[in-house]
Amino acid sequence: MSTKPSNAQQVNLRVMELLDLVPCPPTGDCKKYTVKWPDGTLRWLFSIRGFNPGYMAFQAKMTLRGYAFLYAALATRYLYEGLPFGISACYVRPSETGLLYRCIVSTRADDWDVFFGTPGIKRNVVAALLRKGQVIGYLKVPLKVTETSDSCSLAVYFNCEYDAYKYIASLDLNNIVIPKVQKIERAILTTSLNGRVIESRDSNILGAGLAEIYNASLSRSLLGAYLDKKSIGSRIDSIGIKKPRDSALNMRDLERICSSLRSRVARFDLDTEVAMCLSLVDFTPWNAMVIKGKLGVIDVEFCEPNVSAGYDLIHYVIQPWMMSNKAHTAADCKKL
Repeated sequence: MSTKPSNAQQVNLRVMELLDLVPCPPTGDCKKYTVKWPDGTLRWLFSIRGFNPGYMAFQAKMTLRGYAFLYAALATRYLYEGLPFGISACYVRPSETGLLYRCIVSTRADDWDVFFGTPGIKRNVVAALLRKGQVIGYLKVPLKVTETSDSCSLAVYFNCEYDAYKYIASLDLNNIVIPKVQKIERAILTTSLNGRVIESRDSNILGAGLAEIYNASLSRSLLGAYLDKKSIGSRIDSIGIKKPRDSALNMRDLERICSSLRSRVARFDLDTEVAMCLSLVDFTPWNAMVIKGKLGVIDVEFCEPNVSAGYDLIHYVIQPWMMSNKAHTAADCKKL
């Protein structure tokens, strides 16, 4: 009797198909290492070059957890086929008729690693293309799989990330750097910016970049019209319908949060004029970098014009804090 594949298995099959990865004989040339998310879906597929694990192509800097993964990966390479960290070996190669292989040839890359995206509303498979150990570009392919029964859709202003990059380029910004991008079938191929991690001393670079975006795309609207256009009321209502993904929150917490948000919105002066500008939306420390004194940005697929000014700066500060302090974030939300 046939068994229906689990949701994680379906996702894993799909992400391998997106890059046209196929099994190969167990040889050194084909050996890669995998790490999975807690839900069982693939997270990384990478090589180990010396003491450099390939998943670092998708991280801004090495954290303590990153070092733990590194030593576990090295131990997996030299001692075992699997460890409690969930690292295991596999043998795959790009099909010679597939998308990844063609990009490897066109960029003259000699190795590759893959990040299979974060489970959530919209997930992308990203392959890092390398030459002599250096990342020279990224192949990004949208994943079209419904991961959970309560998955929700997120409105996207641009048809694809390629169009978002084109729009940003059209603004002729002097303090912002974006990668060169090429559209290939269902995917995009971008160059690597190879910048350094933003530090506290770079606040002037961060500010100059966001200020230039503001000045180049400034528009104004009445608050009431803005709330209607962005469907703020509907978005608040939808929060209470969805099952919480984080165990730190429950439905009662969400109902209280939504009630507080509605009461605050009801007190707004809807005739107030608000400033709007282009928002990168997913603007975070891991999607930004410093490049020769300028602000480099990547992952602009959710980029949207006419968003309330200041959103990107708030998101840049709050998002990392929320992801690293989930229990504290949940507690603060309950206080609303």
